[in-house]
Amino acid sequence: MTKKQQKQILAYLRECANLMALRDWVLILGSEPPDDAAAAASVTPTWGRKHACFRFCSDFWGFSREVQREIVCHELVHLHFAAMVKWFQELENDGAITNHAGRAFNMNFEYGIDGVADGWSRVLPLPKFK
Repeated sequence: MTKKQQKQILAYLRECANLMALRDWVLILGSEPPDDAAAAASVTPTWGRKHACFRFCSDFWGFSREVQREIVCHELVHLHFAAMVKWFQELENDGAITNHAGRAFNMNFEYGIDGVADGWSRVLPLPKFK
């Protein structure tokens, strides 16, 4: 990702985050692609702080502006649930929840996030990347 692209995506993340009631979050752009090779993007919140690191796949810049908007919205929606997800992960790590239940939760949670992002992204501005 070029310096220009980094500035553009951070500005767009900030614009969308502000519109999504995430004004108090510090948004950071990671230099590596997501760990999951099939993911278009990922976000990693910092536990106990309103800081999050976003990572985008190299193909992100080839997607349509509508798809880029939905990807950004999807990752930002995750921040509204960061504390709940961390709590669930701690229960799973302590053995209070089985791996099977954890996988089922994660899969269904992602479907829910995607559904919310699909609707919410339509009212966000399209990116103006050049």
